[in-house]
Amino acid sequence: MLIELIATTLDDAIAIEQAGGGRIELITGFAEGGLTPGIGLIAKVCDTVHIPVNVMLRPHSNGFLYSENDISVMKYDISAILATKAYGIVTGMLNSSGHIDTDQLEQLLSCVKNLPVTFHRAIDDSVDPVTSVKILASYPEIKTVLTSGGKGSFAERMDTIRKMKETAPRLQILVGSGITLDNIAEVHRLTGTGAYHAGTAVRVDNSPILGIDPQKAQEFITFTQTI
Repeated sequence: MLIELIATTLDDAIAIEQAGGGRIELITGFAEGGLTPGIGLIAKVCDTVHIPVNVMLRPHSNGFLYSENDISVMKYDISAILATKAYGIVTGMLNSSGHIDTDQLEQLLSCVKNLPVTFHRAIDDSVDPVTSVKILASYPEIKTVLTSGGKGSFAERMDTIRKMKETAPRLQILVGSGITLDNIAEVHRLTGTGAYHAGTAVRVDNSPILGIDPQKAQEFITFTQTI
């Protein structure tokens, strides 16, 4: 089972590795849904820890629609990330109709070289996450999709995740948003993806502002080894 935890600082990243985390998603702007971190932080984290570090590529928190200038900034950021030891890139974009903007996606994929790409929770804002994941599966650079199953009740979202998994068996379906110690066993039972992404559940006071709580992170990861 893969457990990916969010880091916003070097201290977070070290704590995640020490707790036994399998992968790090490195971001800034946690309260804004995650933004591209500074290159200094990216380089230092990737030089320090020994588990994979996926780096968020998102230039602003104003939704998932990007201008040509935004894409230009993201391409520049990719070139900087490629110069570090980052494992992969996390990104995603939609058009004004709520579909994946394949033109913009292809522009970025042409720049990532060998870095595996995770398409993030922009997919949950798409018109149809199941159709969207089928589109994403056609791009070999994309290895993972981070999703909470779109909109609706817990049961509806779990059903959507199962359908996404069936539609795109090549992709790792990474279940995130609202994953906690109390519900991960049920989420795993209902989806069986084997890949889970936690944020505030392992942070001090469950706050996006405060850092990783080492005890919570350890308890969370230890528990996942029993389910």
